Amino acid sequence: MSAAPKPPDPLFPVFVRQRRSTRYTAPYKVGFIDACGVTVIEANFDRALRFSEGLAAVSLQGKWGYIDVSGAFAIPPSLHRGSQFEQGRVEVCVGKKWGYFDRQGNLAAGENGGGKRGQPE
Repeated sequence: MSAAPKPPDPLFPVFVRQRRSTRYTAPYKVGFIDACGVTVIEANFDRALRFSEGLAAVSLQGKWGYIDVSGAFAIPPSLHRGSQFEQGRVEVCVGKKWGYFDRQGNLAAGENGGGKRGQPE
């Protein structure tokens, strides 16, 4: 019987100074490093949250999406806000409707996305 695969090492957001900030731009970009301080995902994002269940919320030009540990988008940036995955889903706001997406960006089973925050219909 083989052992279960080891989860990937955790990655941590790192803020890299880019330029002088203006009223509309931040002076940094966000990337990710591993526990040894090695850059794993280049600093290309405007904002980012830490990884949760293998995905991290990242923002590009005001829209949030989710990347995997390789830096590839699992859910393209199209959301108004980002948050962290819990139990395989993430609460999202699309337009004025709240709902839950699964890890592939599909509306989670049993949710129609029409409710108020924290209480999808």
